[in-house]
Amino acid sequence: MVKNKVISLFLFLIFMFNNYNFISQAKYKLVIGLDPTFSPMGYVDENGNYAGVDIDLAKIYAERYNKNIEFKSINWETKEIELENGNIDLIWNGLTHTEERAKAMELSDKYLDDNLVLVSLKENRYEDFKSLKGKNIAVQANSSAEKLAIDNKEIFQEIKSYPDYNQAMLNLKNNSVDGVIIDEIVAKYISGKENINIYVSKNILEKADFSVAAKKGNTQLIEEINEFLKIAKEEGIIENLENKWFESNPNTDKGILGTFSDILKGINNTVLVYVLTVLFSFPLAIVLSVIYLRGNKVINAAISFYTWVFRGSPLMLQLFFFYYGLFPMLGVQISAIWCAVITFILNYLAYIFEILRGGIASVDSGQNEASYVLGYNYVQRFIYIILPQAIRVTLPSLSNEAIALVKDTSLINVLAITEILLITKQIANRTATIVPYIYAFIIYLALNAIIVFIFNKLEKKYSLN
Repeated sequence: MVKNKVISLFLFLIFMFNNYNFISQAKYKLVIGLDPTFSPMGYVDENGNYAGVDIDLAKIYAERYNKNIEFKSINWETKEIELENGNIDLIWNGLTHTEERAKAMELSDKYLDDNLVLVSLKENRYEDFKSLKGKNIAVQANSSAEKLAIDNKEIFQEIKSYPDYNQAMLNLKNNSVDGVIIDEIVAKYISGKENINIYVSKNILEKADFSVAAKKGNTQLIEEINEFLKIAKEEGIIENLENKWFESNPNTDKGILGTFSDILKGINNTVLVYVLTVLFSFPLAIVLSVIYLRGNKVINAAISFYTWVFRGSPLMLQLFFFYYGLFPMLGVQISAIWCAVITFILNYLAYIFEILRGGIASVDSGQNEASYVLGYNYVQRFIYIILPQAIRVTLPSLSNEAIALVKDTSLINVLAITEILLITKQIANRTATIVPYIYAFIIYLALNAIIVFIFNKLEKKYSLN
């Protein structure tokens, strides 16, 4: 019976790995990276599809040059690393052409005129930096707007960098910042939304024309794109796309149920990371505990070092290190979702091991000695005598870890993995409202309510009272 269960579990894992592309296959597509919240250049619409000026333009390019393309959401803060590591082939998403970027990447000719402008609330109406002296300014992290703000940092009281413009605009609405430096194209698009009352400065802060980027040295691809962009300008393709998207109204009224349904589309990856983390970290923690109890000083020192590293560093930093650092250095191509699963397992394994170790230490040593006299071997003593008592003692702590894991799964969005929080950001970007975050809040509470219910039942069942 046990053997059949093991075989079934093994087959299930093989099926999951095949469906989620554990190790990425040989690349047969041109992968285009984009920030999925950068309306109207490239974003995820209410149907879950990529849409926008750059999306349409890239599709026309692919059709003209017989290319098979794939759009991939990326964290804009790590776009250069994504390109350098080969996770994407192009950045085609309103990328501002700068001299610094031209040194680090191959940039195409400029294909769309844009400017950096200042956005403020209508009741304040700031026109330039001078009027913002001593006030707070918001920008998107690792953007040309951030660089401009830093170059003029002596003017502002504080420069606040956010992962996307949506968060910057929400902070503007809440009066947490006084202004936002933003692309004029995006500012005008946002100002067309009925539920945000903003003023776009007439004063241009800096030119910010858009280019397409490829990895340094990939000149042939950029030359081909330059050829296409020239044709697209001559034929009026780019102008038509501007007319189509810059005047469009992004507001959609899907109602509460519709928005909830959209956010729940991200629950698959949330549950996948959660279940596999629990499925592997707990048994591995038991194995580590068995090894640790053997008392080998060298092995125990290695285990202690491992737990110190993973408990002493932020989980988000570990996600970045594994995905952008360790695996690329080892020459291993791995999808973001499976990198997240591995990182979560290693992180939670360290915490659960320490919890179990404390529980094991609390078991009366006399029981261990008595079971030895009764003829139990080391493994039997651990499994039948020590472990059950340790788990009973540590159930409240394990419950806390299980609850924390639900919340921590939201961190996988930093690798641009589609999950609850990332979809929430995308919807908030389209609607310029905090309401989707409230819905996400309720969903996380509901998931945690299930976990709390399960552990309460377990604690009552195994209580000594």
